[in-house]
Amino acid sequence: MASTFTTNKSIEKPGNGDYVNTWNVPVNTDFDIIDASLGGTTTINATGASGTVTLSASQYRPPTIIITGTLTANVTYRVPSGIGGQWVVFNNTSGSFSITIDSGGGGTSVGVPQGQKVLLYSDGTNVALGVTVTAATAGGSSGEVQFNSGGALTGSTNLTFNGTDNVVLGATAVARLDVRNAFRLYGSTSGYVGWTVPSAAGSTTYTYPNADGLSGQVLTTNGSGALSWTTPGTNALIPGTTPANGQLLIGNGVNYSVANLTAGFGMVITNGAGSITLTATAATGLPTFQIVTGTSVTAVSGMHYALTNAATSTVTLPASPTAGDLIYVTAANGLETNIVNPGSVKIQGQTGNYTMYIPFSTMQFRYINTTMGWAVIGWGPVTMGAQDYIVESYGIV
Repeated sequence: MASTFTTNKSIEKPGNGDYVNTWNVPVNTDFDIIDASLGGTTTINATGASGTVTLSASQYRPPTIIITGTLTANVTYRVPSGIGGQWVVFNNTSGSFSITIDSGGGGTSVGVPQGQKVLLYSDGTNVALGVTVTAATAGGSSGEVQFNSGGALTGSTNLTFNGTDNVVLGATAVARLDVRNAFRLYGSTSGYVGWTVPSAAGSTTYTYPNADGLSGQVLTTNGSGALSWTTPGTNALIPGTTPANGQLLIGNGVNYSVANLTAGFGMVITNGAGSITLTATAATGLPTFQIVTGTSVTAVSGMHYALTNAATSTVTLPASPTAGDLIYVTAANGLETNIVNPGSVKIQGQTGNYTMYIPFSTMQFRYINTTMGWAVIGWGPVTMGAQDYIVESYGIV
């Protein structure tokens, strides 16, 4: 009797009375086929192949099929009609062409991408994927960033990416970006500019102006989070004038005024561009002592001048004194001819120079007002204009 063969793996089934005393021949062959069907590998070189190539029984029996070589055309490897089974097909070819697996039964086919391993099955008519792969279906429209919405992917016109460089949040509706602690913008080559908030930041929302300001303007708040561009000087806290050297903002009970500091006794103020220099001219209420070696000196309130030049010396009092200004002069050169010149201001209500007659005497000049001028306190005879006077400790007699 003639042998028959199984459908899928073509395993021989000897007929009754066949292979007398030689059963080892079909049995061993069948076991080899079974072994190959369980764990064998078929390697097929696709170099030079094209069109449809029908697999032989020895090629489709193993569960692993490796296709190698360099493709020069698209190739379809066909499992004969009626043959079923499962295979892992590894497309390990090169070349810009495709590999497809189909069935001679004329049903569906599967393309195997280069570099991938695909599990396939055949029912004798169709070749299909051995595992159902559900492709992730994007939600929304082109360019919309995907996010999880109840377990499904979706998109929104308020969150888009153009595929190159721009991410847009809130394109068609009011949106909000929440960032915890710090926000940074990085430079194209290095470094960044960042903003941070306190750990207990409170709740403040700032609303920016809808356009750029003018050159020199500053960003100010209305106290409720609305920001606007303001020209310095129009704000109630900043006067609208250009300050002079040494001027400061001084509270006036309502807003601020620009004003200079006023020097008190024993203090000289020097105002500069962006600076104020305070110089003490007297310590603990006493005048600052200065030895005059020349024959003239212009006096400053709060000073004590000791005239030491061998010649007659002249002390010129301040041209615009303030009530309370105080100056001391000592005739330390021992002369009777030293002069105190008040300029256009009076001394003891009189005009003209003051001559100190007594050698080594000390006179104190205190400015009172425009009528009195400088009051003299000290000791010694003096000449004022054409008159001679004796100066005692508190005035002229």
